[in-house]
Amino acid sequence: MFSFAKLTSNLLFSKLYRRQLIAMIPAYLTMISGGMFLSYGIFQIFFGYQSFTADMSTIQMFFLPASFHISLMLGALATSFSYYCVEIKQIHLINSLLMLTGSIVLTILPDLYTSVVISRTIFGLGFGSSYITFIIYASEISSGKVRAQIIFLLHLSLTMGMLMLSIFCLGTNFIVIMRVKGSFCIVLTLVSIGLGYFKLKSSHIHMMQNNSKDAFERFLYFQQDNIENPHFESEAMLSYIIEEKKRRYEFFSQHNINTLAIVLLFKIGYLSIFNALHNVQRIVLMSAFLTISDTNFSQLIMMASRMLGCVVGFLFLDNLTKRLQFFISAIIIFLLLLIFSILLSIYQSMSIWTPLIFFIPLEFFVGFGLSPIGDILKGELFPLKEKPVSIATTIIFEEVVHILCIILLLSWISYLGSVPTFMSFIFAFITLVSGFGVVVLLRDSRKQSLRLVANLYSDKRTLN
Repeated sequence: MFSFAKLTSNLLFSKLYRRQLIAMIPAYLTMISGGMFLSYGIFQIFFGYQSFTADMSTIQMFFLPASFHISLMLGALATSFSYYCVEIKQIHLINSLLMLTGSIVLTILPDLYTSVVISRTIFGLGFGSSYITFIIYASEISSGKVRAQIIFLLHLSLTMGMLMLSIFCLGTNFIVIMRVKGSFCIVLTLVSIGLGYFKLKSSHIHMMQNNSKDAFERFLYFQQDNIENPHFESEAMLSYIIEEKKRRYEFFSQHNINTLAIVLLFKIGYLSIFNALHNVQRIVLMSAFLTISDTNFSQLIMMASRMLGCVVGFLFLDNLTKRLQFFISAIIIFLLLLIFSILLSIYQSMSIWTPLIFFIPLEFFVGFGLSPIGDILKGELFPLKEKPVSIATTIIFEEVVHILCIILLLSWISYLGSVPTFMSFIFAFITLVSGFGVVVLLRDSRKQSLRLVANLYSDKRTLN
């Protein structure tokens, strides 16, 4: 029986989870800012801002969107090796200052190519570090009952930022859009810094200093309103960390390779659709709308659909297994993308409403399961000791794919004048394979502690 009202009520209003949710507010504000920078993609270079990009070389056009992805990788990589050496408040402060600097540069000088690239580069460093930090932090402080929901809210916040930028992009003045975006990011980052100073509490630094007493008190802080057994969850997490500290670091252990393969399967499925939507097929829809209006509202429609999918996916999260939620999304997206690809290959022209009919449900199911489930698995599946580097590995994989697709799209537009239709078929079948692979490999970890989740994947038979 679905218990949507009970789930939402428990997470948002129950004393059992209130401390955990409040402690994540700085993270959610950071994700909203990151979504606004991330959403500025290559499709916006070609549509709506031609006056800004008219005289650019191919290399310049590449770095306009790619600078963010490159710096995001570097930020995530740096934090993966330093996470267990620095207090969470210090990490958040450094990241926020980088994001604040990038936002200020964009707000002051939004009309210069160099300043836009510099702002995206600086912001990307801070956001990449924040992304990996808050996924680990969320998995550390959350009870097993709501860990998936709290991590899911990170992705929902990211989508909210993308939706906000879509609203700003309804304007036609590029300079004003960039200044409004930068100003919003400045405000969100400042609030995040203030809340982070008072609300962020982490135990990992105490554990690395062999201070088990202070670490236990930090765990208990988030569990003390747990009327069932606050000490039990705190002691279980503490003993798990102590066991992990004694274990030798093994990035290529069977356990870590098993879980890395599963997470990458998720990301391959999502990335294929992400690039189909954002870097290839959406051009068809955006071109169609620009023939009837100077205001490009297709981005708003797509992001609103994805946001709705995230909300519905959040409500289903406690009732469906993660692999079923991902599989449903993958199958429906495969069918929609396959049918649309066939239509593209048959008809040289079509009504502007035809792609809209396909893209609204496509974006909905990306938000419902295809995109956020991967973030949940990043926080749950990896062994504690290898988690930072493992998450950084998946982030680097994502960003490399984004960068490669930017290169391919620029090449196709330059030499072919359009994007080959066969790429749509490739993206569709990659999503299908990813969906079936996840069903085979993923196990049900709902409401289980990190220690029990780790035991699920420590068996070598996981990939057999």
